[in-house]
Amino acid sequence: MIFRYSMHRGGSMFDTPITDTVVLVVDPDHPRFGQIATPGTHDWRESGELSLRFPDNERVIVHDGLMEDDPPPQAIIWHKRESKQMVQAQERLPEAREKLAWVRQVATAKQSPRELRVFAKKLFVKIATGRA
Repeated sequence: MIFRYSMHRGGSMFDTPITDTVVLVVDPDHPRFGQIATPGTHDWRESGELSLRFPDNERVIVHDGLMEDDPPPQAIIWHKRESKQMVQAQERLPEAREKLAWVRQVATAKQSPRELRVFAKKLFVKIATGRA
């Protein structure tokens, strides 16, 4: 199965075998925040839904946040060759949780100007991936 893998960090998209990816839940309000899962299916063209399976076999659906006007992603897809960077980001998530929640609030506030929401979403991804 080929997976539409997106590097939120750079905005590029390319096809990658799904077996070469893992997912880190970065939504501070999600019950699986900071946990790693394997991706199942990804409806990147329509709804942006990404199904995940966790080591305990629980399956959940999260939103990928790939479209510019989408809210920030609930989870970020990483290529397995980036596992070191992903683990580093995972270790930083607990201390970044409050900041992520605040930036997510700004990024989803409909009364905020669109430019501010887009900027906040990019900042959310940078914080979540440890690149801020």
